[in-house]
Amino acid sequence: GNLVIGTAGKGIMFHPHDETVSTPGSDSNLLGDYEEGTWTPRFFHGNSDIGGTYNVEFGYYIKIGKNVTLTFSLRNTTMDNGNICRMGNFPFSVSSTWNNMGYQQVTAATFDSMGLETNQGTNNQALRRIDEESYPSFTQLQGNIVAGSYTYCTD
Repeated sequence: GNLVIGTAGKGIMFHPHDETVSTPGSDSNLLGDYEEGTWTPRFFHGNSDIGGTYNVEFGYYIKIGKNVTLTFSLRNTTMDNGNICRMGNFPFSVSSTWNNMGYQQVTAATFDSMGLETNQGTNNQALRRIDEESYPSFTQLQGNIVAGSYTYCTD
């Protein structure tokens, strides 16, 4: 059968191997959150959804403790021009207290490799070209599938 924890704020407690590093029974040893589901990725200019027409738009997430892993694919065929294209609408905001670099792998037909530039405390991140360390414009991404995965910490 399933292990069911019926009390809010409870979870699975792991005792530390080295008690000098962590106090037994402390919250740092408690796995109290697991969730998976779908989310709808969107393109943003600043904090505003760019709208337009999406013909590919899906995402999945797994959250274990404070770690969130996203997978996504999206394509917008009628994006407006803008300076920095952001991707967002994440199911959980990026931590405002952790220095998140995150792991990301993002691809689009016009670029070899892109990443998501992490901005603390937000739920949208700037797309950044790794090969040239520049930001792709909306026009460069329009009509191309942008797909990848991104792992980050939330509060």
